[in-house]
Parts: sequence; C-alpha cells; structure tokens
Amino acid sequence: RNTQNTTNGATGIASLSGTVYSDTAVSSCTRYYYWVRAKNISGTSAYSASTFGLAGAVPTVPSGVTASELTYEGSIVVSWTPASGATGYEVWRGTTSNLGTASKVASVSATSYEDDSAVSCQTYWYWVDATNSCADSGFSRPGAAGRAGPAAPKGVSASSGTYSDQVAVTWAAVAGATNYEVWGSLSNDVASANALSTNVAGTTYSDASVSLFVTNSYWV
Repeated sequence: RNTQNTTNGATGIASLSGTVYSDTAVSSCTRYYYWVRAKNISGTSAYSASTFGLAGAVPTVPSGVTASELTYEGSIVVSWTPASGATGYEVWRGTTSNLGTASKVASVSATSYEDDSAVSCQTYWYWVDATNSCADSGFSRPGAAGRAGPAAPKGVSASSGTYSDQVAVTWAAVAGATNYEVWGSLSNDVASANALSTNVAGTTYSDASVSLFVTNSYWV
C-alpha cells in the first residue's frame, strides 16, 4: 500500500491465502493505492497493476432538481432535495441539454441557488452534484430547464413641459423583451393605473391623451 501511485515506498500490509482483504488501518478521505503479489513455494510474482480506494462516504446524487420557468424577473431559481452525506453542492449550467457543454456557475451549501446572471427568456439547463471533503457525487440527470422572466425596465422618464400636445415616455431596453406595456395614472399609484398601450415595440411612447398642466405618472 502507498498514498502515491508508485511501488517505490509502498508498504506490505498483509499476507493471506484468500483473494479479499479489508484494510481498516486507514484515514478517512485519504486515497490509498494498492498492489497485490502472488506467492507459492517457488517465489513471489511481480506487482499487479495498481488500484486505489478511499475510506469515507461518497455523497449521493442530488435528486428532484427543478428550475423556475418565467417566474422571477431576470433570474432563475434552481432547487433540489438534500443529498445524503453532502456538505455542499455545485451547480452547473448550459445553454443546451448536453451536460458536456455545461460549466459550473456556483458552489453552495444550501439546496437552492438563484441564478441572476441568466438572460431573460433564454432557456438554460441545470445539473447539480453533491460534495464533501472526500469526494463528489455524480451529476443529477436529466438537466432541469428554466427561463428567467423579463426584468423590469429601468430608466423610465417622462417629459415635463416639453410638448404642448403630449408627454413623451422613454426607458432603457430590457434584454429578451419583444415589446412593452405602458401604464399611466393621474396619481402616483400603480394600483390606479390603466394600460395606455400593451404592444410598444420600441423604448418610447407618446401619450397624446393628456391635458395641459395636468401631472401624469407612468410605469412600463
């Protein structure tokens, strides 16, 4: 036996007549390499090929992996059930259902992860593996698909006194958005707002329904 994959410095730990040996003089989470030699009255054979063993529990594969579908603005929440023996988890993400193209996006100790780097409305696949100080589990299968909902528009502004017949509303484009809704009210309370347009393709809207010297509030 040796802690390195070489017979140089290896130690003989047992001599027996069977073909099974239980090595109980080991430290948890330490990799040990083993070789076996056969013996008879004529002499001893060469070393076998090496194999290695690890004492300690390998965590089970996480199960029940789910990813939110258009539930959260600008993010996807991935969750899973606890894995036996796990002290942490790795979350992997890809833009296809092929695990081979995925990359690790997080290492967490909880059983959920919020991916706020996801592009809105883009489908992503997620896999989770469990870890502890000894080893990693295999990956959850199949990949859990999810999509982030569009983020709320930012930089919304409305003209004040610029035009005599309208109010111009503008905002910053949102990644993944195909159109926008513009809502307005005579009070600064979104609960009282009405939809002025539900299909604006660009990032500007002209409200020609206004009255002179009347303040209007807008949301997009």
